[in-house]
Amino acid sequence: MSSTNSTNPSKLYVAGTPLEEGGALSEPLKLMMAQCQLLIGESRKSSMRYLMQCDDFPDEKDLYFLDNIKPAEMVELKQRLKTLAGAIAILISDSGMPILFDPGKEILDLALEYGFEVRSIPGPTSWGTACALSGFEPPFYIQGFLSQKAEKRVLDLQILRATKSHIVILETPYRYEALLKDLTKVFGPTHFVFLGWELGTKAEFLFWGTLNELANASKERGL
Repeated sequence: MSSTNSTNPSKLYVAGTPLEEGGALSEPLKLMMAQCQLLIGESRKSSMRYLMQCDDFPDEKDLYFLDNIKPAEMVELKQRLKTLAGAIAILISDSGMPILFDPGKEILDLALEYGFEVRSIPGPTSWGTACALSGFEPPFYIQGFLSQKAEKRVLDLQILRATKSHIVILETPYRYEALLKDLTKVFGPTHFVFLGWELGTKAEFLFWGTLNELANASKERGL
């Protein structure tokens, strides 16, 4: 049984962080980080960079990082959440909003199980920003990441081809070339697309055009 209670429940803030590299945290997030007793971040590097912006963040607060957390550390984190009575925990990603396409779903599930009050500190999202930049009219179908296995990825794309909405796909740079080839195979080289590459960073690249034109532009840029 959780040590939280209905009169003074612990709170989990799911917080958005800047998309731009080294961007400034919002004032509401900095204020909440100064009050929290537990910070759960996607990675140590980005989390510590954000903490440097918070002068009032005490050294004794607990920090956990989900990108390479060990089983024993996860057990410890679960117990910490379970006994965090009447306190504040914050969940952040390296950039954008956690949980949907970044680590954190298990943390949200645990917080709900333990009776936390879940709140949000809104921030930018990569796919939301891309949808806005594209200029395409809603609705959008948010697919997220496809399978890393080529056969399954092609099968999923063939199913998505029947979707009437604009399809939003996320991918890592090192799998981008394979995805582009599969998209061309399934949708055809003249299918019109938008690409938002490394949004908010120095490497940001926006492209509107056909898949064939995108393939050529990608080669020119060395993507």
